[in-house]
Amino acid sequence: MSESESATVAREHAPRLIEELAHLKQHWWWMTVLGALLAICGIFAIAYPLVSSVSVVFALGAVLLIAGIAVIISSFWTGTWSAFLVQLLIGVIYAVVGVMITETPVEATGALTLLAAAIFVVAGIFRMVAAISIRFPQWGWVLLNGAVSLLLGVLIFKQYPASALWLIGTLFGVDMLFNGITWIMLSFDIRNLKIRDLG
Repeated sequence: MSESESATVAREHAPRLIEELAHLKQHWWWMTVLGALLAICGIFAIAYPLVSSVSVVFALGAVLLIAGIAVIISSFWTGTWSAFLVQLLIGVIYAVVGVMITETPVEATGALTLLAAAIFVVAGIFRMVAAISIRFPQWGWVLLNGAVSLLLGVLIFKQYPASALWLIGTLFGVDMLFNGITWIMLSFDIRNLKIRDLG
């Protein structure tokens, strides 16, 4: 698409964009409230990692159970569809795993901690190998990122099972905290936005 075509498309969609931004500007404080709640929940999750870890894992199990039941029901709605047995099997697996997690959330937390550690190790190794072999621009940062991921994965393995008490809850808490901060900063930017200048 040429620059003139892009400018034409931008002019056509500008009124709708301005209208949506004006609506957001009127209700900017809802985003602030959402961000504050996310940040508070994130701080709580970081402060009480065991409680948050087990809660997150239990919620995951509940979601898998509900998804499994939904897939099983939908597989019967499909009638004589050729993939009926595959869908039914997937639904049963989801439901069984969901029940197992909700019945033993503490043990499931340990298993997911080991899985997370393995993902950190594998991702770290792949990033380091890619950075060293390809040497793309700013490859040093990717190499550092991979080294940190690898180190984190090794530390989680070495500290297991103690790491199961804090890892998932801490990661979930950090994610919520930064999401909350992002929403708050975004709401302030929208509040200070000059809609007239856009028009």
